[in-house]
Amino acid sequence: MRSLQVGSDETQSECYHKGLPEFVAGATRLESVYLACERFDTFEVFAASLDRLRELHIHCQDDYPTQILADNPSFASLHTLAFHPHSFHAAANTFNEAGAYLSVTDIRAICESPHMKRLEHLQLNCCNAGEEGIDLLVNSGLIHRLK
Repeated sequence: MRSLQVGSDETQSECYHKGLPEFVAGATRLESVYLACERFDTFEVFAASLDRLRELHIHCQDDYPTQILADNPSFASLHTLAFHPHSFHAAANTFNEAGAYLSVTDIRAICESPHMKRLEHLQLNCCNAGEEGIDLLVNSGLIHRLK
């Protein structure tokens, strides 16, 4: 299997699949992963060995451990990365202090990754990185690779 899509789009997250991270990690020939569903362990997906993966879309989550993703050498072929977090879940309590699921720390992890040198498409919705995030994109040189 080269492509996996679970869920319809970043605004619809009614699906929930308990074994999804294990399934993704075991599907080592995947080239494209599009997950728009709630309550799965993103850590497991970001730590998986997916050497052929070129596109990764993770939507409707409230935890994006981008440092795990950035440190994973198997994401060297990744050219598209897209995140659209879920709306606020009070019980999850994973908002950062500034009120966003994605922050400048996440952009820094992506920009400084020694492995994601082929990244050409980056979408980070609901991110509060502001000017500091833009500076990171520019100063890291990533901005010149993005299309």
